[in-house]
Amino acid sequence: MFIRKKPIPSRRRTTSSPDATPISPAQQIPPSTFRRNQTLSSYRRGDDESSIRKQNRELNQLRRRLFAIFAIFATTSILTLALLSQYVSRVEVTARDIDLTDSSIYIDIIDTYYNANFLERFRFFLRKDSLLAHLQTHHPEIERIASTSSRGIFTSTITFDLVFRTPVAVWTILDQNYYVDGTGRAFMVNYHPAPPLTIIDENHIVGIQLGETAIASNRFLEFVGRLITDLALLDLTIERAQIPLGMSRQLDIWIVGYGYQFKLAVDRSSAEQAEDIYRLIRYLSTSDLNPSYLDIRTRGRAYFQ
Repeated sequence: MFIRKKPIPSRRRTTSSPDATPISPAQQIPPSTFRRNQTLSSYRRGDDESSIRKQNRELNQLRRRLFAIFAIFATTSILTLALLSQYVSRVEVTARDIDLTDSSIYIDIIDTYYNANFLERFRFFLRKDSLLAHLQTHHPEIERIASTSSRGIFTSTITFDLVFRTPVAVWTILDQNYYVDGTGRAFMVNYHPAPPLTIIDENHIVGIQLGETAIASNRFLEFVGRLITDLALLDLTIERAQIPLGMSRQLDIWIVGYGYQFKLAVDRSSAEQAEDIYRLIRYLSTSDLNPSYLDIRTRGRAYFQ
């Protein structure tokens, strides 16, 4: 009799084998593990690595936002301080080369201008020409604004250094002194020494408003001031000036060192008549003529007696 051999069990494990030991999840090969014939583009990061990179990215974004907020805050603060440093809330006035006893009248006028032009309280918006015109409307004795200054950087006080007109002639109408400077501008308040020339007005003529008071015409005032300046350039000085009775466009003058009288026309150029006076004085100095007066009111002609 033949003995039948028992079948030898297969050494390969099969899932259907009841004796097969199950593989734990930790022992399973993860899908992201590099495998043969698998490209690198299909590589998958682990959860831990992805979480760390995401946190770093969020921190960088947070830093950028905080830096932007800080930059905006710093810029706004600097601009605010710069504006506050340029804002004017208090005004002071000084005068150049004179002793200004009462500056409050000029401070009040400047404050009135600032109230009407609020933006100009910031120094970089200030229009000096407009402010000067406003000052001269109320106080024609002001010639110009020499400078403006402030005490320190962050201060709200501004100081205006004013230059006042220097008179070259004065005349009196109804017990009131009226002055004129070398440019022909008339004014009533004088801080300088009284000028040596006094204009004698035999008519007490009126015709222009200086503030609330009527005085001589604009052309006459400009003519007197410029005539004095033009003669000074020729080394000639007016000793006496007079508006003759019944004449509103004529001025009679006497020159220092010469005894004769000159009759001038207000309608003619002061520079031309000053040159005529200079030529006539030179001519009469070389001749034996000794007139009592010379009439140069007509251009290109001179009459004497």
